[in-house]
Amino acid sequence: MVKSAMTCKALREIQATSRGKEVTIKARVARLWDSVLISNGELVSLDMILIDQEGTMMHGVISKAYAAKFKPLILEGNVYSITNMRVMPAPPKFRPVENDKIINFSATTNIEEIQDKEDIPKHGFNFSSIEVLSTRVGVDIYLLDVIGIAAYIGPIEESNVIIITSTTVKKNGRYSLSSNSATQVYINLPIPETMDVQNSICSQENNTKEVHIEEGHLKGTMEEQMSYNRKTLQELNDIIFNSSNQGRIFTVEAVIDEVNTRYSWYYISCSKDNCKKQLEKKTDHYYCSKCDRKAEAKPRYKVKLEISDPTASASCVLFDKEAQQLINESAENMVVSSSNESNELPRPIQAICGKMIIFQFRLTDYNFESCRPDYTISKIFLLDDNISSMKIENDDKRNLKKTSKRVVIKKKPKEDIEDADIREDDDDEEEAFKMIRRSKRIERNQRHGVHLDEDEDEESEVQLNSQRSRKKRTHL
Repeated sequence: MVKSAMTCKALREIQATSRGKEVTIKARVARLWDSVLISNGELVSLDMILIDQEGTMMHGVISKAYAAKFKPLILEGNVYSITNMRVMPAPPKFRPVENDKIINFSATTNIEEIQDKEDIPKHGFNFSSIEVLSTRVGVDIYLLDVIGIAAYIGPIEESNVIIITSTTVKKNGRYSLSSNSATQVYINLPIPETMDVQNSICSQENNTKEVHIEEGHLKGTMEEQMSYNRKTLQELNDIIFNSSNQGRIFTVEAVIDEVNTRYSWYYISCSKDNCKKQLEKKTDHYYCSKCDRKAEAKPRYKVKLEISDPTASASCVLFDKEAQQLINESAENMVVSSSNESNELPRPIQAICGKMIIFQFRLTDYNFESCRPDYTISKIFLLDDNISSMKIENDDKRNLKKTSKRVVIKKKPKEDIEDADIREDDDDEEEAFKMIRRSKRIERNQRHGVHLDEDEDEESEVQLNSQRSRKKRTHL
């Protein structure tokens, strides 16, 4: 056991030492993984990232010979006092942290879990920007940590912030990331960098909407506006996948298949009609960062829809103005009338499923950079039942045949652009839900991209393990 009187050193203070030199540190195990050979899965070592009170990180290695002894004693996230280990120069390649030293456990190393006083960071990363990643092809001194928005990664839900650790960069037409035993993936990790990415994406979307403006879709007759730049969903998806320069405003006729209930159907906004910014929950009030003041909370619609036509499917967001006119009830009244004890989607919102709609979409730079068929609705046209161009044979499927359809135009005012800056915050919404129901009784009042290879980088792993074996023979 570690002697209580022994003084712990910061990781930056310890130096590479000869065998048997006693060193004691206090650190959190921020990451823990089995290092294995890709070819046969054989364990090579038990590895970890240690982080101390100053935020300094160091790679820790327990060789295969001692892994069985120490593995039951170590849990990821816990804080430990470690003594009598060897501090050695880090290998020249595939270092998981930017440190030129590593810690090797030996048979005489002592490790003791100590009280977590919350004075040591729980996580540590060295994030690389896109610019840095592009210069690291074939450069393998350090493994790289990256952070960004998930576009299409199997079952991972879109719009999540993903952190991928300990990767190498390859380029085969496009940049890609290769994983290895040290790679770990975090989704929406509650750290400041995650919030920075979310804010950056929201800002990009909002700025894009203000800069890229077309006027052709606002001119002409009602039917001409309905058929402006008419595309099928497959054609629209192809435009963003191929970064085709075909304008920014398009119309698509599609059916609402379902409401995505993974997202809340409303958000808590500033009550000012020319703001509509999502509010920040403070201790005893809501704060609007746009108005820079204490603000009155008001629910507004933000309904995530899954839509389809005969060619493809896509997602889109229906904001307050269009949602209210489609649902025929305000979000504020819906919150008040909905049962606070039930998580079921309100029936008036469920009732929009199955409706055939002509959607007008505005594409943003974010659509093209992320290649995401996730569109923001700027206007909707409601069709009479049983009247749809999907049922009309037309050689030119890009143009809607002019008929005597009765339509209702749902216009999106300029101030609604601010709604694109919304992020999800279910806890705040739930609390505001209760507050608004009470108050209502008195008064009415949400690149560059890189691809993560599914196959692990065996060459990197073999070289890393080979380096460790040579280092072990040198110092043992």
